[in-house]
Amino acid sequence: MSGGGGDLSGLTGNFTSNILDFAFMALPRFDNSMGTLSGVQLTYATTYSMGIYEAGASDTFEEGGTFGGDHNDAGISAHLVGSFYLQLFDPSSSSMTVNKPALDTDCYTQVRARNGDSSCVAPNIFDSGAINGSLPIGGLGLLAFIGSDPINLLAQVTGNVSGTCDSNDDGNPNHDQDVCWITSYGVGWGGNVSVTYTFDAEGGNGGGTGGGGNTVPEPGSCLLLVTGLAMLGLRRRGRTKL
Repeated sequence: MSGGGGDLSGLTGNFTSNILDFAFMALPRFDNSMGTLSGVQLTYATTYSMGIYEAGASDTFEEGGTFGGDHNDAGISAHLVGSFYLQLFDPSSSSMTVNKPALDTDCYTQVRARNGDSSCVAPNIFDSGAINGSLPIGGLGLLAFIGSDPINLLAQVTGNVSGTCDSNDDGNPNHDQDVCWITSYGVGWGGNVSVTYTFDAEGGNGGGTGGGGNTVPEPGSCLLLVTGLAMLGLRRRGRTKL
């Protein structure tokens, strides 16, 4: 599984940016030479992370205000949401979606002197945790999981960062020069998906010995596209003040 992110600069007014990444996964079907399949379970053990780093606003005050006045000029409010989706599509069956609570951060400048510059940086905000569970496959017959072709799944992570740069810029180059930025933001997801087959071994039925209740896990980690939390864009990029 995967993720994405980036940075935004030169923001004014309302802004939005989308994140989308996905990965296909393959897991082995059951080899019926081992016995008679009696049960299938698909489980996932994953972690997610998402964050906004060094969102800020910068203001150059050139409007000729009153000394000592309180001018609430440039500011930024930023909002990040993340969604995580896993689907079994061959054989066609179920899916799951997890939507994490939104992250919000903001800051606003205040200028108290004529011809003064001001800037602010919003608090960094970050969330991470586990997404674990199983995909229901009750609508499928066991035959759908027997054969030599792999089982196929799709993992997808999406995110959206949006907000407002409250620039109060009147368009006059001799007045306010207010800008906003987000140095780094991102959403990521990584982990393992496993299929577990329960079967009756050959010769175990009707003979009175052996068989029954053998469970063989087939881990997906050797076939699954896996990325760690480093994909989130936790790096802090250098920035020149605008």
